[in-house]
Amino acid sequence: MNEREVIYNILADVLANGKYANLTMRKALSPFDAQQRNFISFCVYGILRNYKLCQQWYKDELKTKCSFKLELWLVIGTYQLKYSNIKDYVAINETVKCVDKHHKGFVNAILRKVNDKKELDFSGYSELETLSIQSSLPLWLIGLWNKQYGHDQMLEFVAKSNAVSNVYGRINTLYYTKDDFKDDNITVINDTTLQLKGDITSSKYYYLGMLTIQDINSMEIVDAIDFNGITKVLDCCAAPGSKTCQIAIKMENKGHIDAVELYPHRTALIQDNVDRLQLSNVNVICSDLLQLDSQYTDYDLVLLDAPCSGLGVLSRRAEIRYHVSSESLDELQKLQASMLNNVCHRVKDNGYLMYSTCTLNQKENEKQVKSFLDNHDNFALIKQNYVVNENSNDMFYYALLKKNAK
Repeated sequence: MNEREVIYNILADVLANGKYANLTMRKALSPFDAQQRNFISFCVYGILRNYKLCQQWYKDELKTKCSFKLELWLVIGTYQLKYSNIKDYVAINETVKCVDKHHKGFVNAILRKVNDKKELDFSGYSELETLSIQSSLPLWLIGLWNKQYGHDQMLEFVAKSNAVSNVYGRINTLYYTKDDFKDDNITVINDTTLQLKGDITSSKYYYLGMLTIQDINSMEIVDAIDFNGITKVLDCCAAPGSKTCQIAIKMENKGHIDAVELYPHRTALIQDNVDRLQLSNVNVICSDLLQLDSQYTDYDLVLLDAPCSGLGVLSRRAEIRYHVSSESLDELQKLQASMLNNVCHRVKDNGYLMYSTCTLNQKENEKQVKSFLDNHDNFALIKQNYVVNENSNDMFYYALLKKNAK
């Protein structure tokens, strides 16, 4: 199987079967060398970020609707022609080779017309429709951001959603300092934060537990909490454990943290991180949060990093735009509300509840928190914030609440 056939199989699995691109690609790349892996990764993520835009290049050339399979091959070929450095004849010929014999002539003809076309014409489209095509983001999502956050903020969200994210790491400050990192693939940002290049998971820094991978904006959620006097923590929906470990290090490996995750394979990710970083104050629990035993109560801090639509991390998980619909948001909001109503009873008097998401949707964020507060007058909002800045293309929301003794 050649690289383009692998690209097709990965994209088909992601687009048609709802799979995650990074997990699907990880399984598929092992037979290939570094150069081939880079090409496959470049095309898969590039196509996911530009699918609708690629379609626009040949839209007017199609007389009838294509099958999913043919459409995908046209997109793969178009992406190579318009958004890569691959020679035109190579992009066309190698793509046509992969198509079944009954459609080779059709794909060849369309791709040659795409190659001849110099620019796209967006006359006849509204501003939001044009933006939706150019960014390959759903029109409903562009409209939602425009309505909820305003035009300028919407444009910022769109730009960040299609930009390539840097990879960051957090130093395990229990045992190491920034001076311990001497590597061309590691840039020291400050006393706790690193910018990473390459496959850092195969390095000694990762293997020895000197760092953990975590987005720099994600770190701000835990950094917003004052850990003075906090000795008992419940971390809900905790996988892969980056915030769990950040909290453990903030607590200087003292006190006690219960980290809860629903699925065994994701629970194992938390335990792996805890063990690798040599943390002794974390207890990992595999359980449905809504069915968690009543003994887990009286916490100084409960962190609910809730399941959400993920609209703030489209730069890192480009496939989300194809998996989330406006209709699916309602079910997520119900689940979030159920979780908030469950975990709030596990907070001790004068304790704290931190609610966070990685999405940009007011109904999952501040409106969810307002609804909770309207029904729980023993909680008060301390602060809430969107973490959207120049440091990263990943965007988050958090709300810190305090339980007041009645």
